[in-house]
Amino acid sequence: MPTKIAITGLGGTIGKRLFVQLPTDIETYDLYHKKPAQPNSAGRLNHVQMDLLDKNSITSALNNVKPDIILHMAAMTHIDPCEED
Repeated sequence: MPTKIAITGLGGTIGKRLFVQLPTDIETYDLYHKKPAQPNSAGRLNHVQMDLLDKNSITSALNNVKPDIILHMAAMTHIDPCEED
C-alpha cells in the first residue's frame, strides 16, 4: 500500500515546488479550501476540500483520507492583513 500524504497549501509556491520532488509512488492529497491546487500532477494528485477554521471539516477530511503524513503549508501571504490580525 502506498504512503498517503495530505498537504495544505499545495497551491502555493513552496507546495508546488515540493510536489514535483515527491516520489511518484506516494499517494498525494491536496487539502484545499477555495480552489484545488494545479501543479503538474500527471494524474497523481487527489483533491479534498477542507476548511482549516472548521474542526468538523478537518476531522471529516482526515478521516476520509487517513494520511500517513500531514504537511501543513497553508499560510496568509499578504503582509498587511497578517500584521493586523
